[in-house]
Amino acid sequence: MSIEALIDDPSSFDFYQAVYTLQRQLAGEKQQFRKIGFDSLPRHELIRFKSEQHLGFPGQAIAAVKHTGTDEEDKICVEMLVSFMGLTGPSGVLPRHYSELILQRLKFKDTGMRDFYDVFNHRLISLFYRAWEKYRFAINFQSSADFQGDKKQTPADPFSRVLSCLCGGEGIKQYYAGIFSKQVRSADGLQQILAEFTGAGIRIEQFQGKWQYLPESEQTRLGGRQQPEGQYACLGVDACIGSRVWDINASIAVHITPKTGQAVKAFLPGEASAESIKQVIKAYLGDAVKVKILLHIKQKDVPPAQLSGAGVPLGLGCGLLSREEKQNRPCILALS
Repeated sequence: MSIEALIDDPSSFDFYQAVYTLQRQLAGEKQQFRKIGFDSLPRHELIRFKSEQHLGFPGQAIAAVKHTGTDEEDKICVEMLVSFMGLTGPSGVLPRHYSELILQRLKFKDTGMRDFYDVFNHRLISLFYRAWEKYRFAINFQSSADFQGDKKQTPADPFSRVLSCLCGGEGIKQYYAGIFSKQVRSADGLQQILAEFTGAGIRIEQFQGKWQYLPESEQTRLGGRQQPEGQYACLGVDACIGSRVWDINASIAVHITPKTGQAVKAFLPGEASAESIKQVIKAYLGDAVKVKILLHIKQKDVPPAQLSGAGVPLGLGCGLLSREEKQNRPCILALS
């Protein structure tokens, strides 16, 4: 919808749709103060509301829309004449004789009384639209983004701030707020995020285990001169042989299977997708769990190693040429 189309045929548009679209088209960066219904002067707002003055039936919500020129900052301003709300007019809340008196004054080219009431009408209609916008989360989010511009900053709409508090951050955490808001991290949650994020087949293998090295202050020692009672030497309770223990919960494996051969390159080490996957996993699991990322592809999809100026990343996504009968042989690349 364009402003010209709204001016030519205002009756074809819903009031909320028209105001929302006008604000989007007229808004710009650093124009938060120009939004309707806030604390700026009415002459600075993007849209000026007025009530239609007649005693007939209000057949349409928007009676007319017209340009009112530009303000001191050369910004286009629009005037909208409505018939569904106002102190006077077809839907006026004041007694009928107030509307009759305004119509009499308008016949004598006296607009003072009408303009005075329109000061209140503008504010009432502006707050009416803001009440509608407040509980439409998508509209609220988009409106804030339009007035903020392209700069990355704290979300201005309340719903985004609530999501940030629930999920603990912005960006991908907000997109998957339902999963990130859960205190317990699960394999199903990680698989769901990675499957949608990568578009590839994802399988999470748990309980891979990892050797955890113990500092000397936590290793088992028998009693001696320096430590007559020893330390951590109670069998069946805290005794441990050696300087390391096997922690079955400390590591998992993420198996990624691209759906097509063309998609393999995006997952190779050094590519943006591969780094993004690591960041997503770290955001979900933190640093407490060691993650091994394994890429399942076919031998023919591995880029061949070539001696050139670009360099050969040995062990990081390249291989020697193989025979034709081995091209479909499965191959596993460790990304981390």
